[in-house]
Amino acid sequence: MDYYTADRKDWALKRAKALASVLGCNDTQNTFLTAEQIQCLRSVSVEKIMRAAEHPKVTAAAPKLPIDTPFLPIFGDEYIPIAPRIAWKTKAFKNDTELLIGTVYNETPMGSMIPRFIPPSAATEYQCRTTVPSQLLTMQECDELVRIYFLGIDEQRERPRAVETAMQLQTDVTFLCPSKAFAESFSEVNKVGQYFFLYKSKHDKIDC
Repeated sequence: MDYYTADRKDWALKRAKALASVLGCNDTQNTFLTAEQIQCLRSVSVEKIMRAAEHPKVTAAAPKLPIDTPFLPIFGDEYIPIAPRIAWKTKAFKNDTELLIGTVYNETPMGSMIPRFIPPSAATEYQCRTTVPSQLLTMQECDELVRIYFLGIDEQRERPRAVETAMQLQTDVTFLCPSKAFAESFSEVNKVGQYFFLYKSKHDKIDC
């Protein structure tokens, strides 16, 4: 495994070449992705890429990872020159910026409703952007989180409580913790205000 990606580079290349082939961006003469192939892939819509990623030719191109995502970026080349972790360590980002960042307690159920009201292509991209952060956790980390959050909960007899707990876990992992970590890092060289909106309406109901 490469430390800065959740993917082995040789596996990623095999999947990327298979994806290029399915999308008509293939170049069988090379064992690597050419600039022309990458340009071709960049011209394809997110919706088409997500659909093509489910093609048997792509899924069979490399061993299945313990995360359900079609591909992950490889950092350190001319396309993505610096990994986010290194960028944060070296503070290689814009300074003198004021930022307000935060989340609400029910970010997950509210976020799950958004795709219903936007075009399919945008909905696919939104779901990808909000799902990937939690998928970058290892299976061991996920198992430990589930154990901690669901301690003392009978999922069969306490379904409403279990559903609410699952949503809270997803909110914490996907929204709250990343925004908190981002705020703490960004505030070292910028002015940052962080909030967590805790108000819960008496009309708020979880659909079980």
